[in-house]
Amino acid sequence: MGSLIVPLTRPLTNCDWVNVKFYEQITPCRAIAVHDQPIVSFLGVMTHLRCSLLLVLGLFALLGGCPAAQDPDLKQAVQATSSMGKARHLQRSCFYLIYPNGQPSDFIGYLFSDLGVAEWPIAIDPDEAAGMKAAGIPPLPEGVGLSPGQRQYRDRKELVLTGNDAVGQVEIVGYLPNADESNIQATFTLAVASPDEFTQQLCQSALESGISPGIVPDPSLAPAPVPTP
Repeated sequence: MGSLIVPLTRPLTNCDWVNVKFYEQITPCRAIAVHDQPIVSFLGVMTHLRCSLLLVLGLFALLGGCPAAQDPDLKQAVQATSSMGKARHLQRSCFYLIYPNGQPSDFIGYLFSDLGVAEWPIAIDPDEAAGMKAAGIPPLPEGVGLSPGQRQYRDRKELVLTGNDAVGQVEIVGYLPNADESNIQATFTLAVASPDEFTQQLCQSALESGISPGIVPDPSLAPAPVPTP
């Protein structure tokens, strides 16, 4: 009895399971999906060689079609964006003052308004970013654009936000530069919150000064990423 050992340096993923099942179907090999144990075992020298060849070819053919890993910047941007829908943030936001029964579509409109953009979790320097993280607030990473409804920054990393009132969720789709397929997808539900008294005073002052609480479709009004030295 011979065996082909495939060393694993990470836990098996769903994609790995699909490939193991593929080998079970097209070869007489028996797959043993145990971490750090032989994945394929078989009898006979000829079977050994055939399974070895099919395994190598299968890895190139099938693993190449597995989904790409989530980009860390897009993942952090999703966390930062989702944090704006939590009660902690909405207690210091003008959103529910302007939209008492605010829906996800209202939130998207507010988020990209003059008033809403000012609430984005943006860090202007590393010290501020560290302070935000220490407070449990993930900052938006540099170079990731946010857009309402459809893509506007194809040449850089981008999250597209859409409000789905039918299911009560904000939907997020993240793209890498010039990519047609999404790299990450997520949803979040708006928490119910009441702005504190100090926030109410600030919001009232901002509205009286003429700051718009409605959506601004011009993407140039969104904060630009801070250049990296």
